[in-house]
Amino acid sequence: MTRPETNDPFASCEQEELRYTASIQSHGVLVAIDAAQIIVAFSENVTRLGFDPRSLLKKRFISIFQNLQDFEYILKNAFMLVPTLLGTWRRGDEVWTATVIVHAEGAFVEFEPNPPSLRPLILPRDPSHAHSGDQPRNLESAYAELLRSLKRIINFDHIMVYQFLEDFSGEVVTEFQGGQGPRYLGHRFPASDIPRNARDLYAKTLCRLVGRSDETPVRILSDPGHTLDLTHSYLRSVSPVHLEYLRNMGVTSSLSLPIMADDRLWGLIACHNYTHLVPSFQQRMLAIESVQNFSITLRTIQILEENHWRTKADEVFTDLARHIHWKSDGLQIANPARDKLLSFLNLCGLTFIVNGRIASIGRCPQESIIASFMGTRASHKNMALFSSERCSDDFSELSDWPAAIGGLLLAQTEYSDEASRWTYSIIGYKPEVTQFISWAGKPDKLVIIEDEVPRMHPRQSFATWVEERRGCSDRWTSLDRFQIKKTLAWLIEMVSA
Repeated sequence: MTRPETNDPFASCEQEELRYTASIQSHGVLVAIDAAQIIVAFSENVTRLGFDPRSLLKKRFISIFQNLQDFEYILKNAFMLVPTLLGTWRRGDEVWTATVIVHAEGAFVEFEPNPPSLRPLILPRDPSHAHSGDQPRNLESAYAELLRSLKRIINFDHIMVYQFLEDFSGEVVTEFQGGQGPRYLGHRFPASDIPRNARDLYAKTLCRLVGRSDETPVRILSDPGHTLDLTHSYLRSVSPVHLEYLRNMGVTSSLSLPIMADDRLWGLIACHNYTHLVPSFQQRMLAIESVQNFSITLRTIQILEENHWRTKADEVFTDLARHIHWKSDGLQIANPARDKLLSFLNLCGLTFIVNGRIASIGRCPQESIIASFMGTRASHKNMALFSSERCSDDFSELSDWPAAIGGLLLAQTEYSDEASRWTYSIIGYKPEVTQFISWAGKPDKLVIIEDEVPRMHPRQSFATWVEERRGCSDRWTSLDRFQIKKTLAWLIEMVSA
């Protein structure tokens, strides 16, 4: 495994090359082939399938695994990066399920022993056609349907929907708890629990199974100097830090299923079992289908919310248009139109900027602070949409930021390379509130000196720890972001009229 050259244990966790573990989990067997179907690597436990490891390397796969007669046809027709059933491999009384994952450099063939009472395989339908009948109309009913489906399919002790927040911390927004173990509903987990490198891998795979939190991984054998990228292997071994994390939670087996929305990682389904449980390939594929259906429902609910807001906005904006004018000294909005606009957007203040000219209504920072923010942080090309819930912390360089304003939401359009700024910008502000955040354990990491090197360990307790957080605003939602972008477009129309 490639290790980062740093003595900072926190940076080491973020930089750990999780895809180059050079080992797999012990419940399966891995054979890796190149684009010419030549075996380039395999797990040391391939003997469980009845083979001498010395007989495999650089051999054509089908010449060794002759019983998988449809291999070449399935390989040719498999969807890239989607696990596809190859068939079964028998050795004496043992029956193994063989699956293939095709990737850019070749494919992984993964073998797992069939559970004793395996039901007939039901492959998932195309997600674009899987949603039929009545769909949930709100998140609560969508959550309930998802949990019922997953409990029926995989029967884990604890199933949670975990949503990522702006700072990549996460919150459990709903859960099924079968009675054993703790409850985490409404609890947050720090971003370091699922660092960036792990989030990147979640976004590239359909699920992540940890068979045993106390297991010893199985080495992968290959030619000297050959490094195998295991990004798309579902048997890839698990980071020792994460295994320790699960053991500290009392979890023996876990299954994580990423929730994608608009091509980004919205959250995870986190499934925990307190005894050893490895769902079959069939069960995992059905669970993946349920999560994909939920992702479709999630987007449908967002569209319904946006359409409802559009209907109200048409009426409000039509009325306000008579009271808004762009003059030489900036945006002029007569009262009570100002109050009506801020109330409709649920903001305490609003700033509209055209070619560097600033106009504000309501409770806003001083114009000099806004100008400094727009000329530095907000002038970057990657700031088309940005939000902060703790402006006083996030913009420490702006020492005069008013305490009464907790957060801001910025939307911009038409970037000018010549002026190095955005032509049109809008900033919405929310007032300061005090938040009481329930964390699943105090969000600190334990650093222990081992062999004269500081190493990070996960926290040992996940008991509720409440943080009182001041100087922040309420959370910005996806609907807030939609509203501010549409309001910017409307104000641009007013200026251009």
